[in-house]
Amino acid sequence: MMPILFACDLDNTLLYSYKHKMNGDICVEMNNGQEQGFMSPKSYEMLYELLQRNVFVPITTRSVEQYRRITWPQGLEPTYAITTNGAILIKRSEIDEEWLNDSKKALAPYQSEITRLHTLLSSQDKYIRCRIVDDMYLFAYCKDGVNIEDCVHEHSEKTSLNVIASGRKLYFLPPSITKGMAVRKLKNALTPMKVVCAGDSKIDLSMLCEADIAMTPNIHLGRLINDAEVNICDPGSLFSEFILYQTLEILSRCSEKESTEE
Repeated sequence: MMPILFACDLDNTLLYSYKHKMNGDICVEMNNGQEQGFMSPKSYEMLYELLQRNVFVPITTRSVEQYRRITWPQGLEPTYAITTNGAILIKRSEIDEEWLNDSKKALAPYQSEITRLHTLLSSQDKYIRCRIVDDMYLFAYCKDGVNIEDCVHEHSEKTSLNVIASGRKLYFLPPSITKGMAVRKLKNALTPMKVVCAGDSKIDLSMLCEADIAMTPNIHLGRLINDAEVNICDPGSLFSEFILYQTLEILSRCSEKESTEE
């Protein structure tokens, strides 16, 4: 039995863009020859330990291509990774076809709506770019000065997709494919003793609600989580370091319990 399943968002949770880089941070992602993603040295060290224990599963809205830009500590790529907001499982570096086929079936009722919105948003001046990600959901990036919450309200009333804002990014997500759905499928397959999840935005909420222990950077997101023990990041602490330290502590306790029961 797996001692814990540590399901974790990536961007602004474990990894940070060059805009937030601190002195001494380690580059873990290159994009077109430029340094893009970073981790603190302490986070890098703790993540390496979790990768060795094979309990860490990244769950991200990133596309497969964006996910594969990441360089993991000591080359220890996670055995399992979920991309495209739950739609695609990468298992031992390869896309799992059974999972993908299930996602395509779940997406089918929403395919025409994604296409319709892509055409609509691409014609509007308020978006810098708009694209369909891995054929699974729609993403748009708002221009400076555009009120993204107004965009959410405008589209939420007219679509069957879930519309969620994150910074200047706008996501149109099929409700049948979520990070929470991905965690449920992993729980059934891996049967962990305990599920630990960490995330920083409302896109992560369905995943956080599947956890035994959920970790967030602030109380505002924590208040939205049901049926889980919620750990809020300490003020002044780096979120990535907080969640990795807490997860290693949980893993240690679960391993001790498992040894005692044997």
